[in-house]
Amino acid sequence: MDSTWTRRRPESWPDGCSCGWHDPSMGMFSSKRPRCDTAAASDGGAFDPLGPSSMPHENWMGRHDAYQRQGRSDDEIRSVTRVLFVAAEEEAPRLTRDDDGLPLLPLVDSGDRLSVWSPFKGGSLLNPKGTGLRRFGLISTYARGGTHYVAAYRAADLRKGKPVELRREPHNPHDRNAVALHPPGSREPFGYAQKGRAPVIARRMDAGEHLAGVSLRGPGPRSAEDSALLLIGSALDLAAALR
Repeated sequence: MDSTWTRRRPESWPDGCSCGWHDPSMGMFSSKRPRCDTAAASDGGAFDPLGPSSMPHENWMGRHDAYQRQGRSDDEIRSVTRVLFVAAEEEAPRLTRDDDGLPLLPLVDSGDRLSVWSPFKGGSLLNPKGTGLRRFGLISTYARGGTHYVAAYRAADLRKGKPVELRREPHNPHDRNAVALHPPGSREPFGYAQKGRAPVIARRMDAGEHLAGVSLRGPGPRSAEDSALLLIGSALDLAAALR
């Protein structure tokens, strides 16, 4: 990825999105990237206390309270709850690659996070935690272990679009599939990939594949929030998604 400014404008862009700029010198993600305000586009800005249709109301109320304790605004909470993903059974035709073998799945700004978007049939958002993306080679994982690496976690910049380095720890006494998560250039990890996701990530790294990570959402430095969701894939795939 070069350091020149590049503009991205797919032929079809989700309603509510505006064209923007990406400056690779500012890291993997720039706030000038295209923004996908799907929350505002879908409901005109009205706050829905019932939450997303995919979540039981009781579960949503607990999550809503947690979001408020984190200091999120109603706009940020709405962007979390009103983004609807395409149904799992409809994902397959949307998981496509170009002639160079790179994914046609740009990451777009959805308010407090980056979302995976497919231009297929006018465009739709894909569930980053779904099995479709995992089979495609893009794996989401929460950063675990923040309670054991409090200082490193709070020092890390895990806001949307920030890069994360992966390092294998095959001799880790707690998990031979351990994949440590590091801020770029740091010797100390701020956490680890989830145990359920680690084996497939570890196999790919052990086979010599160059994997990279990017934060889809998470806290900035010195934040008390301890939840960060990362997307992991080949360095080339992530670079293409962030172009």
